[in-house]
Amino acid sequence: MAGNVGSFEAKFQGAVPVPKKFAPEWSVVLRSDIVEIGGSKLEVSICRPTVAGRDGLAEDVGYFLSTLEPSKAEAESEIMITIDGKEVVLRRGVDYWVDTVAKLRDTKTVAWL
Repeated sequence: MAGNVGSFEAKFQGAVPVPKKFAPEWSVVLRSDIVEIGGSKLEVSICRPTVAGRDGLAEDVGYFLSTLEPSKAEAESEIMITIDGKEVVLRRGVDYWVDTVAKLRDTKTVAWL
């Protein structure tokens, strides 16, 4: 994977396959298949684009992020919401990212990105 990141980004308009364990819990699989690569079976899933939240976010904030379109998240550096009467400020690059790859790059969770 590490040597092919640029190829994936060019071919898939910036998308890069990452391990499923990094997908937000609200990620929706559109299509999935098991393929064999070099004698090993690999499950490949195509997911609907979704905003990624910081680890440890409150469940209600995660629910809000699950409804947010990535294009809306990309247009805003901060999003202010009110949940149960409490104002919450979400900052892009701190509390949420436009996609999982952006989160993994910023947090340096995956060295090859």
